[in-house]
Amino acid sequence: MLPANIADFRVSIKHEGYSCRVKAEGVANSLWLLKCLSHSFAFKTSEPLVANGPTEYCTFQLAYGSHLTRRGLESLLLSVPGVRLSVDRGSKTGR
Repeated sequence: MLPANIADFRVSIKHEGYSCRVKAEGVANSLWLLKCLSHSFAFKTSEPLVANGPTEYCTFQLAYGSHLTRRGLESLLLSVPGVRLSVDRGSKTGR
């Protein structure tokens, strides 16, 4: 369930080999997303969250583990309440 201060928000991911770059709309939304992901067995750590200028998009990188595939990560993100996901399918490397 979404907290009262969180509305639907855009999240885009770009696969980069055995990790992906995540871009989320809004600082509060990004923190919510990280909190949701941290409750998953598949996610335990990421690069620091970086806020990108006045657009208030935040980016971070997630590494795939032996138990998480690209499709698995996409499914996990889609299961997070409020996430509207887009995927950059430009990279064909990784799992």
